[in-house]
Amino acid sequence: MYDCRLTNWYIRASSSPKDMVILVDISGSMTGIREEIARTTVKEIMNTLHEDDFFNIIKFKEEAQFLDTCAQGTLVQASEMTKRRYADLLSTLETENIANYTEAFTMAFQTLSSSHECNAAECNKAIMVVSDGVPETFEEIFSALNPEKRVRIFTYVIGREVTVYDEMKTIACQNRGYVTHVSTMADVRNHVETCISVFSRPLGISLELNENTEDVLSWTTHVTRVWSSIGMVMTVAQPVFNRSSIASKKGSLIGVVGIDVPIVDIKRQMKPQEWTVGSYIFATNHNGHCIFHPYWRLMTKKSTLPRHSYNEVDLGQVEFPIDVDLNETSEGEFDLPLRRHMIDQETGQLTMKVMRQLDERKRVYERDYIYYYAGVASTQLSIALALPVNAGRPNSELLRPKGSLRPAEFDGGAVLADNNTQLRLHPDWFYCNASLSSSQELLFHLYPDLKALHAPADSDEPDYIQCETPLTEHLLFDLKASQPAVDSWPTQTDLHRKYSIETAFLITRAGATRWRDFPYEEAEQSEAQSLRMIKVRRSLDENDISDPDRADPEATAESKTEGGEDEEGTEKVDEITEPPAGAAPENTTVDIRHFLDQYNHAVDESFYERTVSNDNEMTVTIPLSQGPSFGELASFMASVPVFVGEGQQTASAAITGILMRVKRLRELLLDISAETCGGSATCMSCHSPSVSCFLVDESGYVVVSTTSGEYRGKFFGLLHGEVMEALIEEKIFRRYKLHDYQGLCQAVKKARSKSAGLGLRTWWSYLLGGVRLLATQFLAIISTIYWPIVGAESEYYNYEGSSLDVIYNDNTSHPTVSTEAPTKPPFLCDMKYELYHSKWTQLRSQLTVECRANCTKSVGVYKVSTTNMLLIAMDKLKACPCSDSPLTTAPEEIVLDSDKLCDKYTAVPYRRRPTDCFPYHPDEDSSDCGAGSASLIASSILLFFAVAVTLIGPFL
Repeated sequence: MYDCRLTNWYIRASSSPKDMVILVDISGSMTGIREEIARTTVKEIMNTLHEDDFFNIIKFKEEAQFLDTCAQGTLVQASEMTKRRYADLLSTLETENIANYTEAFTMAFQTLSSSHECNAAECNKAIMVVSDGVPETFEEIFSALNPEKRVRIFTYVIGREVTVYDEMKTIACQNRGYVTHVSTMADVRNHVETCISVFSRPLGISLELNENTEDVLSWTTHVTRVWSSIGMVMTVAQPVFNRSSIASKKGSLIGVVGIDVPIVDIKRQMKPQEWTVGSYIFATNHNGHCIFHPYWRLMTKKSTLPRHSYNEVDLGQVEFPIDVDLNETSEGEFDLPLRRHMIDQETGQLTMKVMRQLDERKRVYERDYIYYYAGVASTQLSIALALPVNAGRPNSELLRPKGSLRPAEFDGGAVLADNNTQLRLHPDWFYCNASLSSSQELLFHLYPDLKALHAPADSDEPDYIQCETPLTEHLLFDLKASQPAVDSWPTQTDLHRKYSIETAFLITRAGATRWRDFPYEEAEQSEAQSLRMIKVRRSLDENDISDPDRADPEATAESKTEGGEDEEGTEKVDEITEPPAGAAPENTTVDIRHFLDQYNHAVDESFYERTVSNDNEMTVTIPLSQGPSFGELASFMASVPVFVGEGQQTASAAITGILMRVKRLRELLLDISAETCGGSATCMSCHSPSVSCFLVDESGYVVVSTTSGEYRGKFFGLLHGEVMEALIEEKIFRRYKLHDYQGLCQAVKKARSKSAGLGLRTWWSYLLGGVRLLATQFLAIISTIYWPIVGAESEYYNYEGSSLDVIYNDNTSHPTVSTEAPTKPPFLCDMKYELYHSKWTQLRSQLTVECRANCTKSVGVYKVSTTNMLLIAMDKLKACPCSDSPLTTAPEEIVLDSDKLCDKYTAVPYRRRPTDCFPYHPDEDSSDCGAGSASLIASSILLFFAVAVTLIGPFL
């Protein structure tokens, strides 16, 4: 049952941070149900702690010992990770012998006094005693170790049979604490919650006396999950006390009042539409934990519940500078200078070269970012804006339309009447109020005369409409400037059919996504429709949760594929059993939407950033979410950036491109290779049976292979690890080592597949002409989409430059490859993985690869000019197998030894303590300290007489 009194925002608003030691009695008298009640009580006490609190647990019988051997004589931060560890350790308790309270109390006071600033809250201090009774009141110990009563002592009497516990009450009452009797499991939560109101007393008295009012009224913020359409929120809460004259000195807490502030509203106030491409905002608290961040993940795999510790992801665990040493002790991430500046709520800026990860940690790029940061007044928060250094100002004057474009000057009716061209707006940008978020409703508002012609009969417009004028005007300019290109799309039917182009699209800086699907021959119509729908089905299945810990098509294919050799000695791939191409996954709600309808966040999509950031004129990629089940229906995206320029200054204003069948690209590669050889029987190129060719993108993923269609979307190093190692040694690719501190591990056995051996030939010089012809052919195809928009509406935009990038919207992560069922449920873990990137600009290179089979292989590598692709060609005969050491981008668990594991749980990185602290007030009335055994006996006697009178009254 949901109890708001145990939520983080309630506890943090009602009391100050705490240093706490929990003493749990494990003597022989605590055997049986008492042990279970005690264990549950300790867990509930830990649930009242949050990230600003510090604690430790001491178990005691004839001698006292710390529950966790990693935390001897010190306090640990009450993170979710630490509390889960202690909850697991509680299951190891064994009850026996007698209880040594003297040693336990002494150890508890020593722990509280020895803790220093970095691993203590330095505010409230408390000792929680969980036992079935004490033999005496230990006044001498408390007089010596707690003379000023600054340490509160709470006692929890365990067991229904315990009826006399005066000593437990005396200890609590004389030390400003509280005693409670936990007789059954059902009593645990209610009785544990009493400590919250006791801790709040000094705060209530200070509020009544108007002491330190500013600190008392400070906000309490916390990220929580709201099960509604508003998404993630920050909760701002404040306590409410009984201010009557009787209760004024008791600080009687009535409750907590709060309000949820949606994070999306905070982002909207930052006007993201004015940022440059690749920019993002994030916020942290005084502990360095992310309040929100684009790399921060909420949910676990295939779960609707938030992951544990999702509120405790540190900034240093999501920002990766190039020069930070990420070692397996998980300490290097906390050395981030930006982290310290934001914790201290400083205002400033700094520049870092970081490893920018895109496509759910599948790709990595070196980027120079400038970070602007500042503290948020009256809170413990800091907020930052990250901008790519070379992207210019986020609100670039180059992107502002010159002059004014009124609605009357733009034919909005043409947009509404074009049923074959789709238009979507960025769903998170504030064009107008929520009811006008769709493009159709926005145009109805701007063109009231069109509403009667195109709007549904039952549509109503709200009485009050507020629009973001600059953004709306910019959108109208983009629609007008791009209309000639849209009009040219249906005039190129023959070209679309010849090259199997499925869709042309255009995405503008103002957040508009426009696309048009091209018809096929009647025999292919159902197949084409199936392609567009199946992509959405698969994508929706993998994106219905915000955590990307999902099955990796690359790793899944690796676990299901075993390499082999056919009779001719060439490599082959066993058939991979997949669901039918048109079948939806099991237990999946199928939402029939177009690929671009789903990925409609315009400049915030990763493929948009890659398009305008890459140095190539053309970039091609394969969506890795399209697994082997897509077969001949798989497609790739090609796109070019459109720039606005004045002199030497340029800014990206849009991208445009196509969706095209991978099958057609493979045919094009084979045809060009055959044409280059001119029919010569001795010429060997990609079309030759003895040569294996791969087109790979800048991250090493296979776009197309002449050997097998099943290689599409796989990491090349997984297929030919030793060849990939040679490419790294030759600096054609660079390896990046990264960590994932939000990983999800599973106890499975790893399985690696082996590829067939390939032979040695000297043939690589024949391929250069084919590579050049392939690049020329591609530019010819993409120019049919690109040039109409370049020349359109020059009075509004001056589009300059050209470049092409790819869409990659794989939303899968990299789980450990497995062929066996998991032996236990998934668990949170730290993971390490490697990604690769190529900035190689040379025309060609010939490599001699030393293989494990004591042979060498000749490999040719060619840069496909104007693109982000490399052509890797090798002999595929069986004479020299060179695939025994596959590389993978799949993360693996970081396994720590006992010492490093202790360091992980006890480390307290730099933090700033909250400014509000109310541990003590001299006017506090602590007489209300719980009911003792005497009052319990009196209550029982009164209850007995009341029942007796009720029963025998009628007979008197």
